[in-house]
Amino acid sequence: MTPNNLQLTREQLCGHLGRIYNSFRTSSLNAKYYARRLLRMRRINFCYEIFLAVGSSTTVSAWSLWNISGGANFWTITAGVVATAAIIKPFLPLASDIERFSKLYTGYADLFYDLKILVDEINMSRGITAEHLDRFNAAEKRYKDLAIQDDLKPRRRLLKNCEGEVQLAFPNSYFWNPVEIPAIKGESHGQSFTRREAGNR
Repeated sequence: MTPNNLQLTREQLCGHLGRIYNSFRTSSLNAKYYARRLLRMRRINFCYEIFLAVGSSTTVSAWSLWNISGGANFWTITAGVVATAAIIKPFLPLASDIERFSKLYTGYADLFYDLKILVDEINMSRGITAEHLDRFNAAEKRYKDLAIQDDLKPRRRLLKNCEGEVQLAFPNSYFWNPVEIPAIKGESHGQSFTRREAGNR
């Protein structure tokens, strides 16, 4: 314990460490979750753009294979589908979802790295300072700003997979835990993780 560490009761230390460690795991979970959501949405948008580009290409429409039996009808149907897809694309949430997932991934990733530095410092100093609490409170405000943009209906299977990765990367033994905190566990919108902001939505 360093001289700057706060003199806290067991209950106070347990409460502070539990909140810090939970937020640390939560930020890691959410960063992983939105990284995968962003990647999937970008792939969907890329395939959509390829479909529109090929379907509207005059080069493709001039291919001789469309002159064989049934080819002209197939191309006519395809061109109609492409035209419809091009019309409805502006009304699809692809672009807005990509933008939101990108912001959430970046925000939670930044939050995770800042909290990791904090947790590592606590592990090394084996105590909590007033500066640690100030930095954590600032991180909590950032978390709340991000949480209001979270998925209202998250993908449960994806969350479960991400949760397992977090538990493997940061088991209880990773943390300094002198008071035997009953449950060091992440909090989010998963199944065994508890969504802190759900009641404020």
